[in-house]
Amino acid sequence: MSQIVSIDIETSSSSLDGVLISIGLVKYAQTGDGQFIKLPGEEFYEQVKFRHGLFIKPEAMLVNKISMEQLDDKSRLTLDEVDKKLVKWLEPKSIMMGRGVSYFDNPFIRRDLPKASHKISRRIFDLTPLFFGASLLTGKSFSKVRGETLRYAAEMTKKKHPELFRHHALYDAWSNCFALDYLLERFNFADEFVKHIEDKKTMD
Repeated sequence: MSQIVSIDIETSSSSLDGVLISIGLVKYAQTGDGQFIKLPGEEFYEQVKFRHGLFIKPEAMLVNKISMEQLDDKSRLTLDEVDKKLVKWLEPKSIMMGRGVSYFDNPFIRRDLPKASHKISRRIFDLTPLFFGASLLTGKSFSKVRGETLRYAAEMTKKKHPELFRHHALYDAWSNCFALDYLLERFNFADEFVKHIEDKKTMD
C-alpha cells in the first residue's frame, strides 16, 4: 500500500536558482491492491530559516507573502532540520499529488530535501490530466472544468483553514485535496484513478 500525499512548496525564485522556503503536505489516501481509502487529512507545514546566501526574486516573494523577517526568524527550522522532520512524517513510497508538481515542486524537493526524497515514490500524480479528461468527457472547455474545480477547492479550503490564503503552501496542499475530491466525485474518475496509480507500481 502507498499513501497519496498532496504537496505544495513555496520558493525564493521560480527557477532552481532559488530554494524551497516553505512546504505543506496533506495525507490524502491509501492505495494499493485495487483499494482506495481516504485518509483523515494529517498535515505537515514548515517554513524554512535562511540567514545567508539566499537567492531571491522579489516577484516570487510577493506571491508567497513570506517576508525577509520571517526567513530570519531563529525559531524556524533549517532546511536540513525540515528534511529530517519530514522523513519521520512520510510513509515509504509516498506518491506526490498536486498541480504542476512534476515540473515545479519535484525538482526542488529532490534537491533540497534529499533525505525525505528517499521516502517519495517516482510515481507522481498531477491533477492537470484530470482536467483534460473531464473536458473530453463532458465537452466543456479545459478552462471551464479547471475553473469550476478550483472554485470548489477554494471554497472548501477556506472553510477548513480560514486563516490561510492562496499561495500559502498548506492552503494549496489542501486545495489540491478538495480539487481531487471534486474531480473524482463529479466526473466519476475513481476507478480510473486507482488503475492509473496501480499501473505505475514498477516506478517505485
